[in-house]
Amino acid sequence: MASSSRQQKGDKQTKEILSREERLQLFMNNFAHRAYLEEEEDDDHVSPDGSRTMTFRDIASLQLDLYETDGFDVQDYSKVTDASMILPLYDPAANITECGDHLPDIVECAEKAILEYNGAQGKNFGNVNVIKTNVEPVCPYRYYITFEAHDATEGITETFEAKVDIHIPITDRTIRFVRIRQPPRFYCPEN
Repeated sequence: MASSSRQQKGDKQTKEILSREERLQLFMNNFAHRAYLEEEEDDDHVSPDGSRTMTFRDIASLQLDLYETDGFDVQDYSKVTDASMILPLYDPAANITECGDHLPDIVECAEKAILEYNGAQGKNFGNVNVIKTNVEPVCPYRYYITFEAHDATEGITETFEAKVDIHIPITDRTIRFVRIRQPPRFYCPEN
């Protein structure tokens, strides 16, 4: 009996992760006002340039991204014209490097974040290397920065995530949090 209980527990831990599309469908099914949101949609929401207004699917997809990765890994919403979308700003691995004048600012924010992390954790990380950054238009905007930093005293390199608010005046910055990169929290409702 005890081995059967352990087997069931082990099966739960090795449960297969559903595809993103399957997770999104399950997530969409939990919206209380789904019918209302879907009835507001029509086929005329796509412009000739491919841009479009936000659909119920976009809302659910963004909410799923926020649930699973806190906004650090998001789908491509570049064709959605509504405000408050989190968009990739800098991601060389995805060939998104046209952040223009923002890169020095992003690096400065990552450096400020790692200094805050070092102070709170008693560490000595430095030599920041920005891996990618998403941006959200709030306060006037928020960076979701993924970066690496090296601690020479311990001889380790870690990947970090920092959420940084940029205020008016633009020189004001608030580190909302900085942490070692977290694995995704895949959406999987219990049966």
